[in-house]
Amino acid sequence: LGSVVFFTSVGCTGDAAAPGGGSPGADSTVADAGGDAAATNRDINDDPIIDGPSFTGDGGPTPFFSYAHALEAPFSQPIEVEQRDGHYFVAEQIGTIRRVEDATATTSSVVLDLKSRITLGYDQGILGFALHPSFPATPYLYVTYTAPTTTPDMSFTSVIARYETTDGGLTFDPATEKKILTFEHPGVNHNNDSLVFGPDGMLYISSGDGSSPADTNYQNAQKTDVLLGKILGVVVDASAAAR
Repeated sequence: LGSVVFFTSVGCTGDAAAPGGGSPGADSTVADAGGDAAATNRDINDDPIIDGPSFTGDGGPTPFFSYAHALEAPFSQPIEVEQRDGHYFVAEQIGTIRRVEDATATTSSVVLDLKSRITLGYDQGILGFALHPSFPATPYLYVTYTAPTTTPDMSFTSVIARYETTDGGLTFDPATEKKILTFEHPGVNHNNDSLVFGPDGMLYISSGDGSSPADTNYQNAQKTDVLLGKILGVVVDASAAAR
């Protein structure tokens, strides 16, 4: 796995995004913020996690996967969802990735369990994931999570790792973990966040500024010698490197 990392200083933390306003990979899901910002009195259960009409195929638009339906599944601290071939993968901050077979299912199964590897509290745990743009032909799942650290004066280690499936995404073996990037966090929150594949094949990572509740490390976003508070780009395979 050859990887190149670059970063751009930003003034705040947020979700990773492809440059130039690009979208995630062709099969990635799109989180719907629920419409007009002025609509502040919506029932959150009326908002879709997945914007169904964005996904079309031979059978027409994919059905909505609603917050209410996510609660029926059920999940514990769900934070992110991605759809492939009609199946939904949901990250739980407590340390698991689950699979829902379709938009009408009310049960889910654990496909990856990282509970023994993560830290919890504040903005910690599993914080994001992304399937390879060519999944399942390229059988990789990328996860960002927080892990214990042995470095003095640091709170934990941010880990971006790759996992492999041999059964089309029914399970991902923790033993196949390949760490792509790790870096230390001095504070207990404002941590590494979303993973997004850009149209260029690069994996983009929002790292968070590593702040504490008192915001004592907010200046990391303006520093060019640390990875905190940045959007990071990683080449994860040869096809991306060729571009």
